[in-house]
Amino acid sequence: MKPTLTKTILILLFISCYFPMPYTYYEFMRVVSMVGFGYLAYNSYKNQNDIYWFYGLSALLINPFYKFYISKPIWFIIDAIWIIFLIWTIYKKKKK
Repeated sequence: MKPTLTKTILILLFISCYFPMPYTYYEFMRVVSMVGFGYLAYNSYKNQNDIYWFYGLSALLINPFYKFYISKPIWFIIDAIWIIFLIWTIYKKKKK
């Protein structure tokens, strides 16, 4: 899977978090996001990109096994940071 496709899927998942969803959706989103961020961390590390640490920390934060209980408004801010960052990395990659 290409990193751009992975980032696009993650962006869509995080945008959908701003709408009312059942709790099972958030569990599904955590699993998919952890795998996606893990893949992006591995791919970035393999390509000697210094951003791998951000993806790795994101995978740890969103993992479904050991949950960090953070209030919903804080999760909205974290989701917004991830959305902006992922869009920026896609745009930065296309510009090269």
